[in-house]
Amino acid sequence: MTVERNGQIQHLLEMVYHGNPISNEGSLVTFDYGMDFTELIFRSPGMNTTIYLQKDPRMGLDAEFLDVFISKKTE
Repeated sequence: MTVERNGQIQHLLEMVYHGNPISNEGSLVTFDYGMDFTELIFRSPGMNTTIYLQKDPRMGLDAEFLDVFISKKTE
């Protein structure tokens, strides 16, 4: 996204929105991370990140996007 001299916002990519419980319009996605997510977290604030994924249909855990990210500041 860039801001023009006249103050108008110009989106460089197609706008994508995710669900938002307090807005029917959704929330504009500003960053889609990939397999490099833990590296990005480490490089920016210097935190180690562990990813947990528990799938168990008996417990109702059988869907996409169940990942839990836990980041801890390195000392």
